[in-house]
Amino acid sequence: MQNEASTTGARHKKSIRKFLYPGLIGIAIVPVIIMVGALYFINSNLITQRANIAQQSAVSSLQATQTDLYGRATKELAKLQNLPALKAKTYDLALIQKEIKAVKATGNGELLNITFATTDGKFALTSQPAPGFNPLVRPWYQGAVKANGSVFISAAYEDIITKQMVTGVSRVISNQSGQTGVLFVNYPYTTIHNIVDTLQIGRTGSAAIVTNSGLVVDAHSKGGLLNFKPHQQINTNQVYQAVKNDHHRRGYIKIAQGWFKHTQVYFDKGPTGSQSWIITQVGGNEISTEQSALIISSVIVMLIVLILVVLITTWLVKLISAILKRYVRYFAHGSQGDLIQIKATHRTGMSIEAITKRFTAPDENGHEFNQLTSNFNHMIRSMSDLINEVQLESQTVATGAKTLLELAQQTDVATEEVANTITGIAEVAAAQAIETEQGVDQVQMLSQIVDELHTNVTAMSTSAEHAANLNRDNLEVTNEVQRNWQAQMSQMTTLMANMTTMNTRVQNITQIIQTINDIAQQTNLLALNASIEAASAGQAGQGFAVVATEIRKLAAQSRVAATDIAKIITEIRTKSEEMVSQTSASVTGGQAQTTLLDKSLDSTEQVYENNQHLVTSIDQLVTISHRIETLQATVLANLESISAATEESSASTEEVSANTEEVLATMDEFTGNVTDLTQVAENLNTLTKRFDTTKVTEV
Repeated sequence: MQNEASTTGARHKKSIRKFLYPGLIGIAIVPVIIMVGALYFINSNLITQRANIAQQSAVSSLQATQTDLYGRATKELAKLQNLPALKAKTYDLALIQKEIKAVKATGNGELLNITFATTDGKFALTSQPAPGFNPLVRPWYQGAVKANGSVFISAAYEDIITKQMVTGVSRVISNQSGQTGVLFVNYPYTTIHNIVDTLQIGRTGSAAIVTNSGLVVDAHSKGGLLNFKPHQQINTNQVYQAVKNDHHRRGYIKIAQGWFKHTQVYFDKGPTGSQSWIITQVGGNEISTEQSALIISSVIVMLIVLILVVLITTWLVKLISAILKRYVRYFAHGSQGDLIQIKATHRTGMSIEAITKRFTAPDENGHEFNQLTSNFNHMIRSMSDLINEVQLESQTVATGAKTLLELAQQTDVATEEVANTITGIAEVAAAQAIETEQGVDQVQMLSQIVDELHTNVTAMSTSAEHAANLNRDNLEVTNEVQRNWQAQMSQMTTLMANMTTMNTRVQNITQIIQTINDIAQQTNLLALNASIEAASAGQAGQGFAVVATEIRKLAAQSRVAATDIAKIITEIRTKSEEMVSQTSASVTGGQAQTTLLDKSLDSTEQVYENNQHLVTSIDQLVTISHRIETLQATVLANLESISAATEESSASTEEVSANTEEVLATMDEFTGNVTDLTQVAENLNTLTKRFDTTKVTEV
């Protein structure tokens, strides 16, 4: 039932799986995302660079073709200027026309037309001239004149006859007589057009050859900003304006197309003085198409990686969860008192259970889980040894606590006996004080009687006639004094017996105090042993050490209190001995006084019987009266000393009684602490018995 309850409770507990799943998946997916993002960024840059290189290559190819065309035209022009008709003294336009037609017919097939014009506007050409043709206003003629002997490359233009875009080179030449004229050859853009049509700038690239005046010479457009047609005038187009306004001969420009959208165009204006510009552009979907393909492939790779990661993560989470559950199971046994070690396994296979047992097998030289298991087994063994030692020590402490409890109870009983004895002494001392006060009062009364006796004796010495009456009165008074003195002597004897009894009891108190000292010393030794046993118990014995320390303090206080009581009892004993001595002296003096009183009585009777000896008797009475006064003073002093000693003894007895009550209260507290110590030892023994150390075996 307990296992079922624990299993049911475990189902409602939180699991580490909800942290492991996203953690492991995140650890695997985040690098993939970073890698895909990096590849996307790198490939985008590579695609952009490739498009740029394609544009530059296309422009370079067109520029090279155009330069080659101009080179061939220049070479052809150099051959033509050496024609005999052009070297003669005069220009024969018919002969010149004949020779240039022959060159065209037998020369370069790409050559479209050859024209020679003189300064007066006359000309010769290999084709049919257009109506109203005037060479002097043509750009190639004016450019050659300005070039002053250098080759002038004319801008492309549309041939009126053939409707083709053509370009040419011209130069001013002179004959033998110094006449000058302009020789001009032109070529169509057929070769360049073929190259433009077959030009591939990526998948969406466009190219256009434009004159510096904005005339489109040739174009190959796949949409975008360079959607031009040949012979089109684009001098108001934003691309043309941007290239025209750029002071560089070649480079990239960005054309804005709405918010946050730009298209990059590459241009090359050729060498300085060139009137033909080449412009290329890659379509906006050139990069996006490849980027989309890259994104699709990256997503596919990411999904494949995600599936693999989920599968691997699921397996790892199950493995980690199984490992942790095994540790939790053994820790749960330990928390319930079953100290069970994790045993080694020799199972093979790739199941979760087999791998879990191999991972959690104890091995000090293995991996972290093996070392953790090995340390767990060491901990279980150490706990078992510790609990066994604690059980043994708790039994020892319990035995010592019981012994201390018995000693404390015995000490408590002895302390109560001491308290009762001291109380009796206090009562006897109080009674003695009362009796001593009564003796003082009686002695004072005796003093008055002696004074009266002295007065009577004096009266007897002065008045003999009253001797008989006075003797009779004296006899009565003397009899009364004798009776009182006998009572006083009886009281002094009783006081003597009481003092002797008190002295004996004081001796008994000394023996009881010695017993208390022995008990305190034995209690101190037991507390010391308890402290040593608690120290050997370690952390579990700290409570015992505190209780043993308190017991040792109480024993020390008991010994100090017993020492104080011994001192006080010593003082009482000294005073008692003095009181016994003084009382003995008082009794001796009283006996002497009794003798004197007897003599006084006999003398009074003799005076009564023989009046003749009155004067002598009176003298003897005077002498006796003085001796009585002396003895009276001595007895009074002795009684006062006895009274003071009795009062001091009573005060000392009260102090001893108070100290005894304090010792009794201390012993009650000591007994309570020992009882608590016994209960703690029993609780400790009960707690340690919860652990079952019989299952701990070497793995």
